[in-house]
Amino acid sequence: RIDQARRTRIEAAAVRLAGDRPLPEGAGERRFLQAWTRLEAVAKADGRGGHVFFSSEIERKLQERRRLEADLRQALAAGQLALNYQPIVDLARDASVSFEALVRWRHPERGLLLPGEFLRVAEETGLVTPLGDFVLHRVAMDARRWIDAGHRLGRIAVNVAGSQFAGGNLD
Repeated sequence: RIDQARRTRIEAAAVRLAGDRPLPEGAGERRFLQAWTRLEAVAKADGRGGHVFFSSEIERKLQERRRLEADLRQALAAGQLALNYQPIVDLARDASVSFEALVRWRHPERGLLLPGEFLRVAEETGLVTPLGDFVLHRVAMDARRWIDAGHRLGRIAVNVAGSQFAGGNLD
């Protein structure tokens, strides 16, 4: 239960920021907290540091984000993620000297998604760790398979989230 002073601040903020979908007079505490939470998420995602006006467009974006999060959870479980390997070429020798592993998502409805379309959601929801685990495991499996087939690999670069370094999750 929130104290009266905090409730007053939340109500004032929610009504002030409600935009084209004002919250009804006397709406319950839970409704105000939900609106506040949604507005806070939008403000953080936009990085504006200014005022946020709640609108049907913001609600649509939030629903899309929730759908993307649910789809990403499913993608991790269903094997919809894939890696592409971009060669890094030494032009003087005209040879590939290493590769960079690039994650891609084969979304069943939206097609091929690049990291810019889902990585922020992964970071904000904690899915970046299982995503990173998938990438590291897959790179190791692919490298082993290529070595066993007689290929010389050089290095494979992998982008790792800072939270995996900080959390010691690089096993």
